[in-house]
Amino acid sequence: MVIRIIRWLLVVASLITYYKSLNAKREKDLSFFSVLTRLCLFVLLAGKLVGALMTLPHLPLINLAQVALLLLVLVITELSFRRKRLTFGSPHLAHLSQLVVTVLLLLIPW
Repeated sequence: MVIRIIRWLLVVASLITYYKSLNAKREKDLSFFSVLTRLCLFVLLAGKLVGALMTLPHLPLINLAQVALLLLVLVITELSFRRKRLTFGSPHLAHLSQLVVTVLLLLIPW
């Protein structure tokens, strides 16, 4: 039960920091919030991998799907951070990536 609460808190924290990083006006804010977002997502991924390894003989497909979706979220966030850092980018693409990441993080059954 406690692990689920921590996971949901990490999901909410990663969504907030992701939003703040893509809407940052200064490079310093972008760097700070992008590091926090990456940290939250890597902790989520590490927790999912540990959980998958603990159930290794039975390894349900849902665990593999969750790990794959978390990897997809990491790729999307890295691409959007790169676009923001290089061009201080297109707001339409930033909104689209925010929507995709939000939906993916909320659809993963924790």
